[in-house]
Amino acid sequence: MTNENKPEGAESSPPDSRDEPIPFVLDGLPEKLEILKAPDLFTDEDHPDHSPSVDWEEVPDFTLGEDAELIKLTSIRQLRGGALRLLKQATREMLLVTPDLEFPRFDNEDFVLAVSELVRRSKYTVCRILVGDPINAIREHHRLIPLLRRMSSRIEIRQLHADDHDAKEAWMVVDNIAVLRCTDRQPWQGGLTPRSAADAKRLREQFHIWWERAVLIPDFREFRA
Repeated sequence: MTNENKPEGAESSPPDSRDEPIPFVLDGLPEKLEILKAPDLFTDEDHPDHSPSVDWEEVPDFTLGEDAELIKLTSIRQLRGGALRLLKQATREMLLVTPDLEFPRFDNEDFVLAVSELVRRSKYTVCRILVGDPINAIREHHRLIPLLRRMSSRIEIRQLHADDHDAKEAWMVVDNIAVLRCTDRQPWQGGLTPRSAADAKRLREQFHIWWERAVLIPDFREFRA
């Protein structure tokens, strides 16, 4: 009801105090009180199972097989984004060495989808993974595992031989030309070279040596404790 239609002498209703901001009063507080914003209690790295989509803008543009300059990756988001950009451009092969299927990097729907799309591009695509210790990934229901089980004829995975397992080894070779490395986890950092034929060839040869010595993990029912 507008004021024009109100009976003479009627009082307007006071505004609802819930709609007004509560004033911040400094009276009575210590003079040197420092006011800080409360930090976020959790980050996506604390809860990799609920990681958001990768921030693509954090990874510089590159073309697989053309750009030879090293791209430094200085965060977990950049490492995720670098792997995704490589897989989305790949056409022939992905060789991955990882200590434990690294939840913060690979336990997300974006990576699972990128791997799935890669192996569907051609029946000749090779996708192989060497993992140092798969036990935690199995127990904690890593998102990649259902895909590996469902497409076991297209995506192969083996457990590294004990003599070859090194927790610091974490790299990916794509199409025998590009290399992505994770060199540290504390903090997360690494590098990506879209065109590095010599390095890719050397790592690819090393991968196949390890692959022949690796242990089969059929449907993930058999693994070392």
